[in-house]
Amino acid sequence: MNVTAFMIAFDDQYQELIFPVAPQELRAGDLVLLKAGEVVPADCKLLTGEILVGETVRTPPQVVEKGGLIQSGTAKAYVYAA
Repeated sequence: MNVTAFMIAFDDQYQELIFPVAPQELRAGDLVLLKAGEVVPADCKLLTGEILVGETVRTPPQVVEKGGLIQSGTAKAYVYAA
């Protein structure tokens, strides 16, 4: 299980930048990329995509709780509680 979070930021030309951060560095309002094989790094609300966490398919605007293993899929989400 990977314990790295992937934060999404934007450069001065509005291009998406994705970079690894420690989950404990995340704060409410951060954007993150969630993908298969990762652990949900914080309580998040899905913005785009679809992921399978445990036995439940999650789609926007559903929430996912910190600690769940993402079985499949990819989604972008914002952190509402770190």
